[in-house]
Amino acid sequence: MLSLTLIVSLAVFVLYLIFQDWVTVPRFNEPHSGGISLAKRTAISVGNVVPPLLLLILVAMSPTTGPLPWLTVAWGTIYFVAFLVLAWLSWYQPYVSGTTPERAATYEEEFAGTIQVLPPRGDHPRPNLAHVVLHLLMLLCLVLFISRVTSGQ
Repeated sequence: MLSLTLIVSLAVFVLYLIFQDWVTVPRFNEPHSGGISLAKRTAISVGNVVPPLLLLILVAMSPTTGPLPWLTVAWGTIYFVAFLVLAWLSWYQPYVSGTTPERAATYEEEFAGTIQVLPPRGDHPRPNLAHVVLHLLMLLCLVLFISRVTSGQ
């Protein structure tokens, strides 16, 4: 059951990444970057989607009971550590500690008008709702992945 829950959670996470990259919802994930080319959007989306999609495939191909194959554990570990570090550096470190005026201006320009749910911390940039949802989905997947690895089920 834990394997199936992990697979479904990873699938939702991957679909959310695709949605966030390709579907604009006003005030939710509406970037104000002036538009980017199809080639650049595709490259960004591939970079966002392929790593967790690979993990989804590896988990789905793994036995549903017993230990996960070492490659699945290794890739999941690499992916989740990288995601956590990038989320911290991109969103939560600037939110907690502040950032340079240039970087703050970039955040304001890019994400102005999107819904913010975290409380203000002075003039620090805040993660918007689209990214908070993304990060919560990733944390759910991480908890389920750790549970699957440690339980052997």
